[in-house]
Amino acid sequence: MIIKTYFDKQNTIVEGSKLNVGLNPITEITYGNGYSRHLFHFDLSRIKYFINDGTFPYNEYLKHRLKFTNCGSINDIDKMLKYHGMERATSFDLIIFKAPQIWDGGKGFDYKKDIWIDGKSYLSEDGSNWFNSRTNVKWANSGIYKREFLEEEYEKFNLGDESVILKKIPFDIGNENIDIDFTDIVNSLMNVDDSENTGFCLCFSPVYELEERDTKQYIGFFTNNTNSFFEPFLETTYTDPIRDDRANFYINKVNRLYFYSNIAGNPTMLLENPICTITGSYENGTEFEMTPEVKIGGKGVYYVDVLLNSNNGDGLCINSNRMFYDTWSNIKFLDCNTNTEISLNDVELEFVTKPFADFYNFGSGDMLPKQYKPTIIGINYDEKIIRGNGEIRKCFVDFRIPYTVNQSQILDGMEYQIYVKMDNNREIVVVDWQKINKGFTNNYFLIDVDSFLPNNNYNIRIKTISNLEIKTHDCLKFQITNKLEEIYS
Repeated sequence: MIIKTYFDKQNTIVEGSKLNVGLNPITEITYGNGYSRHLFHFDLSRIKYFINDGTFPYNEYLKHRLKFTNCGSINDIDKMLKYHGMERATSFDLIIFKAPQIWDGGKGFDYKKDIWIDGKSYLSEDGSNWFNSRTNVKWANSGIYKREFLEEEYEKFNLGDESVILKKIPFDIGNENIDIDFTDIVNSLMNVDDSENTGFCLCFSPVYELEERDTKQYIGFFTNNTNSFFEPFLETTYTDPIRDDRANFYINKVNRLYFYSNIAGNPTMLLENPICTITGSYENGTEFEMTPEVKIGGKGVYYVDVLLNSNNGDGLCINSNRMFYDTWSNIKFLDCNTNTEISLNDVELEFVTKPFADFYNFGSGDMLPKQYKPTIIGINYDEKIIRGNGEIRKCFVDFRIPYTVNQSQILDGMEYQIYVKMDNNREIVVVDWQKINKGFTNNYFLIDVDSFLPNNNYNIRIKTISNLEIKTHDCLKFQITNKLEEIYS
């Protein structure tokens, strides 16, 4: 599952200026004849919630990417265009460092008074600016860090030494978006107090801030105050999809067996990991038993990796079509109504071995691509889903076998993509290709509704791959709306 964490505050601070632009829909980061720096912050409480409830059980599978959309394009016509006395920068580096203290976004909008508008309602010095982190609270260093200090830290960063600078982002033309790995930085904040999440600062590297230009150079990105579809966000992905091999357990291959914990129809974490014992017998009747390590596969999901070899020496062989049993014990959960621990009886499941030749397929023959027609169940076509309720949708994918009435197949290696189609038929990818979970009885994936901005053109596309043949299928269209839109519609 992918979740998107949108920024909750931002501001661009300008060298030597007391003005605040915390509500501006665009940040203009500049250098040459003065410079500016962009502050941004995102709340990590929702990611922590999914970690604590078992949805994201292991940090090593948790990946985070930071994404900003550039608000300008560069072509032969406008690449030298001057905007408000500035020129788009090209061939440079941006850096990101952690803000050293808590700051407020503020309510300002403009850098200077508009001569066509009476009054100063768009001007504000409250909140953060070059001198203050909050109203009447000064930064420990003007502009967050003095330029001389950043020069020293930048040199340390380039040498691979410890530095306040976290990332360096190279730009070639200057119209590129920001899409960088932020995994280690975000994961380091998972086990600390929320007060340690002070946000970050994005700016030109010190070598550019030192430079003087006749025309100020800038790069612009959309902020969280934009009215467009291009809000910046942190994209979090858990990269360990469910791959249940119970229905296709092959000899001489590592297979995964899953155990699902559901109470009243809802996935529920147990108080402790259950214990799995695999039992059966070899071909000569000798009893077989193993106790593999149990791992967490998601909220209310546990699994073991099992390898059964066809020949274990001393006449201990395992052939195909032999039944084995996986018994799950130590099943304990907390009754929320009485706050008491409840222990349940052991659960015995089974699986049947299949010949390894069916999986490895070595020889002179070649398999024809398999044809399937996917259907998505869990979201109605053109359904209007309300955002803001913390809802997780479970979408089942039914792969029908062509020319049959009711035959379907559970597949491995399938992927889904979610995109928005604009008025000019341009497609903007919202969720890029992600693996579809393969359970024992169905294929499915999860959608976090709050990760989608209000829009009525979301589309889901399924990709199937068989013998190098790739096919895509547009399956479903749905809408996302805010609660207020529902109230006043």
